[in-house]
Parts: sequence; structure tokens; C-alpha cells
Amino acid sequence: MGLVESELPLEGAGLNAPRGIARLAGAVGERAGRNGMLVLIVGLYAAALAAFGRVVVSVDSWLALVVGRLIAAHGIPNHDTLTVFAHGRRWVDQQWLAQIAIYELERAGGLRLAVFIHVLLLVASLAAAVALARARGAGTRSVAWVTAIALLPILVSSLQLRTQSFVYPLFIALLAIAASRKPLTWPRLVLAFAILCLWSNLHGSVVLGAGLLALRGASDLFDDFRARRHPRATALAATLLPWLCLLVTPFPREVPHYYATTVFNPKFGQYLGQWQPTSLSLASLPLFVLAFGFFWLLARPGSGFSRFEKLAGLVLVAFALLAVRNWVWLGLGAVALFPPALDRVSKRSARPIPKPLNQVCAIAGILLALVAGAILANGRSWFTSAFPNPAARAVAQLAAAHPSERIFASARWGDWLLWKQPQLAGRIAYDARAELFTSQQFKTIALSRVTPALLPEISRRYRIFLVDKTDEPAVYATLRREGHVAYNDGDVLVVSLPRRRS
Repeated sequence: MGLVESELPLEGAGLNAPRGIARLAGAVGERAGRNGMLVLIVGLYAAALAAFGRVVVSVDSWLALVVGRLIAAHGIPNHDTLTVFAHGRRWVDQQWLAQIAIYELERAGGLRLAVFIHVLLLVASLAAAVALARARGAGTRSVAWVTAIALLPILVSSLQLRTQSFVYPLFIALLAIAASRKPLTWPRLVLAFAILCLWSNLHGSVVLGAGLLALRGASDLFDDFRARRHPRATALAATLLPWLCLLVTPFPREVPHYYATTVFNPKFGQYLGQWQPTSLSLASLPLFVLAFGFFWLLARPGSGFSRFEKLAGLVLVAFALLAVRNWVWLGLGAVALFPPALDRVSKRSARPIPKPLNQVCAIAGILLALVAGAILANGRSWFTSAFPNPAARAVAQLAAAHPSERIFASARWGDWLLWKQPQLAGRIAYDARAELFTSQQFKTIALSRVTPALLPEISRRYRIFLVDKTDEPAVYATLRREGHVAYNDGDVLVVSLPRRRS
């Protein structure tokens, strides 16, 4: 009798299991029927990131790996020991935490794992921005329109594996706190400060995050002033304390100078492509659509932007126009903030998407995500096919044969050479840490890529050269003609030049 009674709950569980599965499937189907178009766009983003996997690993990726390995072996550096140009200079490695994270990912699972986590962070950030827009009351159609327009700017400026990859989720989390229509509370402020403290050890874009939270605080203080009441402590804290979070690093005294030589360095915009101002082109056209769309919404009655949203939108547009690398912030911010206003001013955008279409789109989005996963499962060599290992070996052989000679290569190759051949540290001319360059070095680097006129002067100090035909055609042709060729695959050239008399 006891045996029979003990079996009854199992029978009930067996009968209820199919019902539970059916309810779960129904809930998933219902969500897909409401958000399928958004699933498709996020899946398309994941597939695009995977499809461009050959260019995901780039200059910043190699720099992160090199410095991450250096930190793992010797701790956080204080002075440069990697290059000739900056040898012995004070080095504020503000991105140290993200660099060691990328290095540890590579050590645990190779570049394939590092790239997978990079893609996962980007896709999760876009999905979080979409979810934030929906949580703020935006309809599927308006979120889909804004996300589709923002997709290309986000992709262009976030494609490459670099330390910035780790802070996109932090940006969305901070934006959710700052843009909330509810009053700021101490628990949420503490969370925002914790986000900024972490961000300040991952990437220099923390300046933008601190600025957005300070804008929210200043907006609340203005409300207090207009209402003729004492300033709230939360508003004062949100205005002032974000800037102190930037100092929570191993370099609290040097960090202000670091930001002055990076974020506010005019030389970056002159010589570095990603730091140049945005100009109108086919690639940037969607970005200008987002910018003009924001001003159109701002001018429309009933858009309902809060004061903070207006100020944040202006800041994000200004950042995006100032530098190509900032497109991602406007793209993600637009997805999170613009759709609710679009619904309020346009009845057409507020109409729901038909449920059957949403369900088909959801299936397509999931399939695209699976395809992205399959592409990312490719071997390590697929991500590094643009960096031929024989070229690195040729440079190492020449360096071993001439132990007193130095190596001149562009920033694209410097950190890659240091990663592949660590013994070359201190013999490479320069790498991607542009904040360590002097004005004269900036000019030398820029001119050495476009004209061979500087080769006689450069070859007095450097005899081993690595150049590529695509980026440096004139220099490539001259060196191939005048130097002893150690490696040449038709694009990448490694040569040694005879010693010149001073």
C-alpha cells in the first residue's frame, strides 16, 4: 500500500511534465510572436560579426595579447620596454584589466575563444539595448526600424576584437540607470559607481559613461533649483562622484594626463583613421540618419524626451561626429532611447507587427545565430589568415642573424611581431600605443607609410623592414628593389637593407 502511494506523485509529475513543456513552448511562441523581428535583427548582427571573422583580429587585438602576457609575467608595467620610439617613457596602461582578460581567454581556448566571447559581448549588448527600449514602452516596429538603421554603424565601429569589447554591456547598464524616469536611489547609484570603477580599468571610454551619469545628476539638480528645494544628495553625488571613479585604477595620479593624451589629443584625429571626424559616405549614411532622426524627434511636439535624454542624445551625436570609433555609442544609445519617442510622434511606427511574420522572423534569427556559431567554430588560422606566420619567422631569423639591428614596421605589424616573437621586445620601432608618440614621431610614422623619401634617414637606425603592398605601395616597391628579400608573398614583404654610413 505504501508503495502504491509513493508512486502517485511520480504519476502526477509524469502527467504534468508534458503540460509544463507545452506551457513553456506556448510562452516562447508568444514572445516570438511579439519580438520575432527583433530576434531576426540581432541574429543578423551575430551572423555579420562572424562572417567578418577574418578581420576581427587586428592591431588592437595583438596589442591586448602582448600586454596581457606582459602583465601576467611581470605585473602591471610602469615604463615602456617593448619599442624603440617609447623606450623608458612613463606608460599608463589604463586598459590593463581588459588586456589580461583577452590574454587569459587566448591561453584557455586560443583566439577562437577570445573571438567568441567578443562576439557574445557585442550581441548581448545589442540585445540588451533592444530589451531596454521595449522595457521603456517602445513597440516592436519602432525598435526594429531604429535597430536596423543603427546596425551598420554599430558593426563598423565594434567589429574588431579589442579591450573596448568588454565595456559595451556596461554602457547599456549605465544608460538604463541614468535614463530611468524614476528618481535616482542610493542602491542604483552605488551600482552605477561600481560599473564606472570597473569600466575605468577596462577602457578609456569610461569618460563617456561618467559624463552621462553626471548629466543625469545635473538634470536632477536643475529640477531641484526650479522647484526651489534643497539639492538632493543623490543628485549631487551623481554629478560629482562619477569623475572620482575614473581614479580607481593602479594609476590614480597619472590617469588625468592619460586622458589628456588620448581622448583630448588632437594628433589622433590627424593621423589615426578611427579617430578622424565622421564625413558623409555610404558607410556613414545610416549614422547621419540616426543623428537627423534625433533632431527631428527633438523638434516634434509630443516626443516626450526627458531633459536627460535630450542631453544624452546631443552628447552621443557629438561624439559620433567627432570620431569614427564613437559610432557604436550613438548606435546603441539610439536603439535604447529613440524608439519610445518615435512611437509617441508616429502612429504608424506604433502599430504591432503581425504575429505570423514575427514568428517566421524569430526562427530565421535563431538560425542566423546558429550559423554564426558554426562560423566561429573555425580553426585559429582562419582568424589570423591576414598575418602570415612565415613573415614573422623571417623577421626573427634576420634579427637573430643581426642581433644589434632594429626592426621598422607599421603599427599593424608591430604588436603582431611582438606576440609571435617575444624576443623582439625593445627592437621594434613602434606599436599601436599612440599615446606614447611625440609630435615628431607621429609625422615620421605618417610619412614613412606614404613615401619612400624617409627611407635613407630611417635606414640609418633600422635595417630590417616589414611592409605590406596594400597600405604602403611606394615603400613596398622601393624596398623590394633595394633590399635583400627574406620573405615576399606578393603583399607582405620582409627585407634587410645594407648599413648606411651616418
